Amino acid sequence: MIEPWSSTSNQERIVDRFFLGGENLRGFALAGVGPRALNSLDALGGRRLWTQSTEMRFPLPGIPSEIGLLGRAFVDVGSLWDTISGPNIGSTSAPRVGTGVGVSWRSPFGLINVDLAQAVVKQPYDQTQVFRFGFGTRF
Repeated sequence: MIEPWSSTSNQERIVDRFFLGGENLRGFALAGVGPRALNSLDALGGRRLWTQSTEMRFPLPGIPSEIGLLGRAFVDVGSLWDTISGPNIGSTSAPRVGTGVGVSWRSPFGLINVDLAQAVVKQPYDQTQVFRFGFGTRF
């Protein structure tokens, strides 16, 4: 949750809001979830955010563990809301769900992830993404 320090300041900047999608909600594009201007489809961000991820990691059959490859299956759930309102703003606190599979490689340069995900619960204005390539671990 983001709240302003002072109630006297009514200038809220878009960089002071949360954005959801991509690495923190796989199956959705970066900033693909949450309040959106319906006429331009621009992400507006929000002040309230929650996410939950469940991931199962497993060795890949026939691949030696020394190579550092792991398979993954995951489900990500989350929601983003509370921003400006109006007739051309799409916004709901309804949960979104993405699920998929991936492969992680513990390379000499760090963890490399490749994910294939599907947005299974979404809003009509959400933006999705099936393939994701990333580096590092999630916190």
